[in-house]
Amino acid sequence: MEERILTKYLRGEADPEEIEKVLLWVESSEENLEQLRFMRATLEASLIGFDTLLESKSEAPTKPQRRFGRAGFSPVWIFATVVALALLLFIPIVKRSQSDVSVQRVCAPVGQQMKVDLSDGTVVWLNSNSELEFSDHSWKPVRKVTLRGEAYFEVAGNEKRPFIVSTPEFNVKVLGTKFNVNTYYSKHSVVLVDGAVDIIHDKDTYSLLPGDLFTVDTTNRDRSITKVDTKNYIAWTNGYLEFSSSSLEHVLSQIQSFFGASFEYDNAKASNTYLSGKLELRAGLKNALEGLKNSNAIRYSMRDSSSVSIKIL
Repeated sequence: MEERILTKYLRGEADPEEIEKVLLWVESSEENLEQLRFMRATLEASLIGFDTLLESKSEAPTKPQRRFGRAGFSPVWIFATVVALALLLFIPIVKRSQSDVSVQRVCAPVGQQMKVDLSDGTVVWLNSNSELEFSDHSWKPVRKVTLRGEAYFEVAGNEKRPFIVSTPEFNVKVLGTKFNVNTYYSKHSVVLVDGAVDIIHDKDTYSLLPGDLFTVDTTNRDRSITKVDTKNYIAWTNGYLEFSSSSLEHVLSQIQSFFGASFEYDNAKASNTYLSGKLELRAGLKNALEGLKNSNAIRYSMRDSSSVSIKIL
C-alpha cells in the first residue's frame, strides 16, 4: 500500500475508494494492521508529545478498536519519523481554537472510529465523520464538550461537577453514566445505557432511564421517548451495526454516514421496511451492501465508489 494513501487515510483526507482500499489492505494481514497502528501512533505523538505515546504502550484497550502502536521499529527511525511528520504535516485530528488555546477539536475521519480520553477520566468513542470539541476540565465547575456526529460516552462520576454534551439541537446533562448521542440524521437522538441523564431541548427538560431513546425530529420539532435494546445503538463501537426490527431507512442512514456515501432510494418504502441482523463495517462499503442484498432487502448498483442507487424489494 502506498504510504501517500495511508497518510491521507490517517489525516481524514482519503476519498471513499482509497478508504475501502486501506480497509481491505488492513484486513489482509496482521503485519499490515501493525504498520498502520504504528503510523497513527507517530502522527498522534507529533501532536500530543512523546509522553502520551510512551504511556499508551502500557495501557491495555478495554474495547476492540483500530489502535496504532509500535511494530518493531528502531528508536532512531521513530524519532526521525515523528519529527518529520510534526514539521511537514498539518493533521486536522486535534487542533486548538484561535480564541482559547485550551480548546481541542478531535475529528474521526470517514470510515474510522476514535477513542478519546478526557482529563477527568471520561472516555468517548467517536464515530466516523464526527467531531468532538473539548477543553481541560480540571479547573471548571462544569465539564462541557460539543459534539457533531455520533459518540458513545462513558462519563466519569462527579456529583459536584456536571458533564454536559452540547449539540445543535439539545444539551445532555449528566453526573456519571453511559449513553450514545447521534446527530447524523434529521432525527437527533440520545440512548441511555446506564445511569441517568437530562435532555434540555428548547425550554423543556426530559429525564431518561436506562433503555430510553430520546428523539427529536429537526424538521418538525417532534419529540419522543421510547424503550429500545441499547446494544443496537452502541454496536458501532465494536466495528459493526446490529439492528432488531429497525427500519431500512435507519440502517441505510447509518451506512451512509459511516462511509461518507451517497444513496438514492425510495425513502417512504425504506421507512416501512424492517430488518434484523448484523453488518460488519471494517470490510468496506461494498461488503455492507452485499450483506443487505443477501437478506433479500435490496438490490444495488454502484455509480462510483461512493454513489449508490438502491432498489428496495
